Amino acid sequence: MNTTTKIKEYIYSTPASYEHKISIRRIEDFISEKAAIIGVPHAIKFFALIIILEGDAAHQMDQHILKLGPKDVTILIPEQIHFFKEYTDVKGYIISFTDTFLYETKNMFNFHQNFEIIFKFKEHEKVTLSDDSFETMKKLCCLLWSEIYQPFHVNTALILENLFTICVHTIDKQLNSVGEVPFMDKHRELCIRFKIMVLRNNNVKNNVQFYANELGVSIKSLQESMRISFGETPKQFIKKALLLRAKQLLQNPAIMVKEVAFQLGYSDPTNFAKFFKKETSIRAEEYRKLDYDHDKFLP
Repeated sequence: MNTTTKIKEYIYSTPASYEHKISIRRIEDFISEKAAIIGVPHAIKFFALIIILEGDAAHQMDQHILKLGPKDVTILIPEQIHFFKEYTDVKGYIISFTDTFLYETKNMFNFHQNFEIIFKFKEHEKVTLSDDSFETMKKLCCLLWSEIYQPFHVNTALILENLFTICVHTIDKQLNSVGEVPFMDKHRELCIRFKIMVLRNNNVKNNVQFYANELGVSIKSLQESMRISFGETPKQFIKKALLLRAKQLLQNPAIMVKEVAFQLGYSDPTNFAKFFKKETSIRAEEYRKLDYDHDKFLP
């Protein structure tokens, strides 16, 4: 793949009439509708689960080719360069979702579990489901489809969250049973461990040295691995995680903004306010007035 060519980036969209932050479409429909980008390297700004029901495909991901067949599931993460290199009578589903879908959850335990499983799955890059798990996944895809494409109702968000969580745990069940050797070099392995550690840390430590010490590597080694595998610095990823956690906390009207700052390790709330405004272009007080379902935080 010629990485000197300008790579197109695609943001999240959904064909559903209601703008959910998770969508599902058939692979065969996608290939038909998006023929112009099939076979062309591009990057996405969201997550995507690819589930193969029938047929065979070769999917180029970053610098290697991943062979996919019936019962295979793989995942794409934001900024990953990929494309369908070959496909023969492929049928299946693509479940696309944003990071916002993951953190605007009614169950924070689900959030942490799902994120950890997603990055764990990324280490393996694909899993071949057992017959039972494959049947479960097909039913889950049908349920997701039904929920996403029907008129919105008050319980839609909760239903979608739980269906997605079951999908993710079905994959995790398979990962725990097969003991596959993942496609993984030392740089990506270190980065995945680093990212999971950051995301599992409720009060994100804005300190690269802390994570380097926990991982038993130097800051320089961690920086180099992040540059090679993801094209970003550890500091940049920590900043993303810090912002993500801030948005989670701000959606809870019971927590004052200054308390959010303290929970995130800021001794001076003014510094948190400056950080949030710089990263989002709006003040923290303005963000929490956006149209979110605050009832999800009530006991």
